[in-house]
Amino acid sequence: MLVFPNTYEVGMANLGFQRVFRLLNTSEGWRCERAFYDGDKADRNVRGPISLESGRPLSDFDVVAFSVSFELDYLNLVSSLIESGIAPLSAERKAPLVMAGGVCVFMNPEPLTPFVDLFFVGEGEALVPALMRRMAEHWRESKERLLVRLAEMEGVYVPGISHSVVRQVLPRLTDEEAFSPIVTPRSHFKNMLLIEVGRGCGRGCRFCAAGFVYRPVRRRSPDALMDRMDADFGEEKRVGLVGSAISDYPGLESLCRALVERGCSIATSSFRADRITPGLIRALVQGGVRTLTIAPETGSERMRTLIGKRLSDEAILNAAKWAAEGGIRNLRVYFMFGLPFEEEEDVEAIPAFVGEIRARFTAAGGRKITVSAHPFVPKAATPFQWCPMDPSDTLKAKLRTIQNGLRGLSGISLSKTSVREALLQGLLAMGDRSVGMGLYDRISRSIPWRHAWEKAEVDPESYVHRWKAKEEELPWDFIVQVTKKKTLWREYRTLE
Repeated sequence: MLVFPNTYEVGMANLGFQRVFRLLNTSEGWRCERAFYDGDKADRNVRGPISLESGRPLSDFDVVAFSVSFELDYLNLVSSLIESGIAPLSAERKAPLVMAGGVCVFMNPEPLTPFVDLFFVGEGEALVPALMRRMAEHWRESKERLLVRLAEMEGVYVPGISHSVVRQVLPRLTDEEAFSPIVTPRSHFKNMLLIEVGRGCGRGCRFCAAGFVYRPVRRRSPDALMDRMDADFGEEKRVGLVGSAISDYPGLESLCRALVERGCSIATSSFRADRITPGLIRALVQGGVRTLTIAPETGSERMRTLIGKRLSDEAILNAAKWAAEGGIRNLRVYFMFGLPFEEEEDVEAIPAFVGEIRARFTAAGGRKITVSAHPFVPKAATPFQWCPMDPSDTLKAKLRTIQNGLRGLSGISLSKTSVREALLQGLLAMGDRSVGMGLYDRISRSIPWRHAWEKAEVDPESYVHRWKAKEEELPWDFIVQVTKKKTLWREYRTLE
């Protein structure tokens, strides 16, 4: 059983989840089904999440594998086990075997170690086939002996057995695996064929996990993608282009034009403002794109330089102008607040800069701008892993500054992330297995978070609200990442 601990709509929009589902079903001797978690007990079988294919509960399966893309989904993972009648704690569970993979596991699996028997540390294509073969060979052995056998493999982390794990990377992307194997009307990307054009980002923004854990940068040939699409996916007319750095993909404009010539509509993720050109906007608009997303991240060039974004104000303003001139009517812009080394004037600069973007965008024919403002959350395996989050009161004050500054601007709507949820995400991202036990007490005993952390002897302050020292051992240091810790530290120290 492969479980996405979030809704069907979110899970089926995740190309990694779809690819692992295909890999498991093409592993000799194994058959895999899917389950999702919608968090609405009134609409879900009392046994917890059930198989989409057979309607059976998780407890009926020999193996339950979770694909984890968001830290807040840790709560759903634990709830899925409890509601399915499965002992949530690995030490108390004989069956089923519980596994987990996904980008959160690449960075820091430690908060999940009380619940998970083994982790995939790396990209699914590089791990799943060999792991399932090894598992089939030793399946009849005891759980303890099986885990010892699996822990011998590179990229497999078995808590209590493994000591150092080298994250596995797929050396080369194959064109035949670029496409989502399932297209569904119920995904967030409704009836859309997803195409991964590349993996990784070479920009190295200091806050961004994707720019470090998905190294090296690998890209697929646009001609090969189109040939493959013409051969096997000729009926699909809605195409979503997926990648960590879509706008850096060579030949993106020509790829979009080729899709339009085949009668396809196009959807993409956010673009770097300095990669937007009038020609690219024309191709996107011809493909049906009406909303463009860009991520200035900060309102000041000073802060952009500090976080490694390296975008000028003028590049962002030109992108807004060209977008509107080319027919884009709606613009979405992403900002963070609470960043390391941030000053009050940097926060005040966010609504001021939105005003400048609005002036350029509307003067060229644009209509609506949606501003998304999110607290900074430090991530493992990045140069900012040593940095703290601001306290709750400080983050709320900064958010009020942004809200007040935007209040007088017409045609602007604000989408914001809960400060409380962001702080919980930070604790889960930075935590160890004690944090996992606090999570367990919160869910299994239905007690307030404060009491759960006290029972688990977790001081949230020590995890998320302090600067960390170079010599400090971090919970995820046992994972050997592509980018070495000394390289991350050197990048971080350039800011001091």
